[in-house]
Amino acid sequence: MSNDSNEFQDILRSVIDENGAELLKDPYKMNAFLLDFAYEYGKYRKLITIVLQEDVGDIIFQARNKESETKEQSLKKCLQRLRSETWLTESAMILAVNMLAKAVDLGCELPEYNEPEPQKAAAPVTQPAPSVLSLVRSTPKSSVSVKVAANAEKDIIKGDISDVCGDVTPYLTGVTSIGYKAFIGNFMLKRVIIPECVKTIMGKAFSWCVNLEEVRIPSGIEKIGERAFERCYNLRQISIENSPKYAVTNGMLVDKEKKRVMRAMNADGNINMTIPHGIKSVAPYAFECSPANTVFIPSTLERINSNAFYDCYCLNAFDVDSGNFWFASYDGVLYTNEGMQLVLYPQGRTAPDYYINYGTVEVCDRAFMGAMNLEKVIFSSSARKIGSRAFQFCEKLKSVTLPVSITSIGEMAFQGCKSLSIITIPVSIKEISDFVFSECHRLESITVPPMVDRIGHGAFLNCHRLERIVLQEGVCVIGNNAFKGCSDNLVIYARNNRFVEQYCKAHYIKCVAL
Repeated sequence: MSNDSNEFQDILRSVIDENGAELLKDPYKMNAFLLDFAYEYGKYRKLITIVLQEDVGDIIFQARNKESETKEQSLKKCLQRLRSETWLTESAMILAVNMLAKAVDLGCELPEYNEPEPQKAAAPVTQPAPSVLSLVRSTPKSSVSVKVAANAEKDIIKGDISDVCGDVTPYLTGVTSIGYKAFIGNFMLKRVIIPECVKTIMGKAFSWCVNLEEVRIPSGIEKIGERAFERCYNLRQISIENSPKYAVTNGMLVDKEKKRVMRAMNADGNINMTIPHGIKSVAPYAFECSPANTVFIPSTLERINSNAFYDCYCLNAFDVDSGNFWFASYDGVLYTNEGMQLVLYPQGRTAPDYYINYGTVEVCDRAFMGAMNLEKVIFSSSARKIGSRAFQFCEKLKSVTLPVSITSIGEMAFQGCKSLSIITIPVSIKEISDFVFSECHRLESITVPPMVDRIGHGAFLNCHRLERIVLQEGVCVIGNNAFKGCSDNLVIYARNNRFVEQYCKAHYIKCVAL
């Protein structure tokens, strides 16, 4: 596979690893995650979405715990289905199925498809027969030489080295690739010197090495995977010299070819960090747990992953170069340049209240996630959409004023808002999304507007104080565990809705008809 497809493979694997293999059954949810983490790999993202829409993911999901022979048959079944239901090329179908199989460690894959060579015109009868020498020269390289090349490669994979080994450098002699999650969770690692023989560091290779302080990367490194140093809270120094592909600039590991910040180092104390000029994107979790107090965004930056500043509790403000065409800063809060989207609210901002600018149409995914001091949010009448996880884990958030202009509230938008006691759902809302109010421990009463026809999975999960909820006549779907963990005194008031009455009876919830 190409470098791009390998990198997408790492992201796909990571997304499934974090969110569960059940994602294989839901192409739309998978696409939402891939839009977030693999936006730059559009052709692969679209390919996976197309394939999953044909229920191929469900076949692979069911095959995970089967015998090897059954797994192989399952992959062949996937290929047969795609042949009959899609117009994809044979090579594209095989690539997609193999990517999904690798992402769940199925342990087998379909053989690569070799395009048939066009038939050559028959040789004229007058042409002399080829000599023995010409036949030898035209013979492809022997399988022996290919095998030797393959055996020359050596990988370190997860489990090869004990996770309590404090010095892994001696084990890297002769190694060409540090595999996916190779050293995950090694609490003993403090310093790693990677030798010149290593050409590849796969995604999450050093994930959760929480005591890792220093990494030396060889100049000949060819690839560093997504989130290779995720959750390395104490990583203060990454060094790499004279590498054509990577560099350390302004305290950040940078992919020079893609013009991308991959990882910011966690220096001590409150600091101001400047993303280097020329950088176009910031990778997922690049500034995770950074002590930065402010971050300056240059004019060249085009894209910031929504998880880029995860758990940055010291971050008070963004400062954007006035020449930036994509972003702007309003009172330290990051918006798109024209102000229509609120991109990111600094988690460490001390003000308890925030008024969203007039003209803002959308609060992006994870925009306020984990804002530690936020207590009150007021929207303007221009707002239309609240993204998934937009206010997730805003534990001090007490009240939210939503205008009637809001038409969409994403999954988990208010999950874990433990202090939230007052929220009015606008009449324009048509669905209560999955886990949208789960873990809102102080929510006592809520009225679902008439246009809502679906209550999502876990929508009010573990809302311990929720005692009163009004459901209108339009509700015809209630997801799994929608009211699990609510107050023992929960009463659902149903307005002209036989379905809700039957649901309450089946789940031993008191129901009062209105």
